[in-house]
Amino acid sequence: MYIFQDNKILVCNNNTIYFNNFNAPNEFILFNSDTLPASWQHLPQFIAVNNNLNFNTKNFKFIDLRQVWHEFGYDEFIRAGGARLFANWLINSKFCSHCGGRLEPNTHDTGRHCVKCSQNFYAPLSPAIIVAVTHNNKLLLAHNASMIKDLYSVLAGFVEPGENLEQAVMRELNEEVGIKVRNIKYFGSQPWPFPQSLMIGFTAELDESAYLNLKPDGLEISDAVWLTASEINDKLNNNLIKIPDGASIARRLINNFLNN
Repeated sequence: MYIFQDNKILVCNNNTIYFNNFNAPNEFILFNSDTLPASWQHLPQFIAVNNNLNFNTKNFKFIDLRQVWHEFGYDEFIRAGGARLFANWLINSKFCSHCGGRLEPNTHDTGRHCVKCSQNFYAPLSPAIIVAVTHNNKLLLAHNASMIKDLYSVLAGFVEPGENLEQAVMRELNEEVGIKVRNIKYFGSQPWPFPQSLMIGFTAELDESAYLNLKPDGLEISDAVWLTASEINDKLNNNLIKIPDGASIARRLINNFLNN
């Protein structure tokens, strides 16, 4: 099982992250997935920990969930992230939003139902697009105002109700940097537990017939630039920019451009 405290996960100094047996005092456990019905047993098991409990010792420590990729690999990062998303939902969704009744696990699927009005609820998942836009052998990279200094990435945004994925790509790029694109192609997808996203990656080409100049919106996007592969590598080597780490589909999209 995975053991969480807020957005951190417990690891053992002998490089263990998934514990087959863990005996914890009662005050340590907020939710234990061992108690779930049989229909939920295929999910990664987890224990959520009281945030006020200090459990850092010489043998154990809590690390940020993002560090899991670096220390334990991509597959463990995705599995632990899914467990954390589920844990968050279970801890924060104890009562029905319709009538206030208590929620209990379904026996036939991974949802929960209200004991009073029988409404069903499921762990939330927010679809988001992320897209690598190219033009004349250059890649569009942008700095989001919420990112750390000098971190540049490809553009992304959440899908809105009534949109398909391609429409979300077009809208986000137009809103954030004032461009239109064509030849939108699916690249790949990735669950992303910050907070509960499914990232759907695309590549696209700038629509030159509608192109004037990049216009960062100044709210989400503070800067946007076109860079060749050699320019990106030069800036990285000279510590002029940073790009997302390898755990993210953003980095896979950038690497795809650099490698091709």
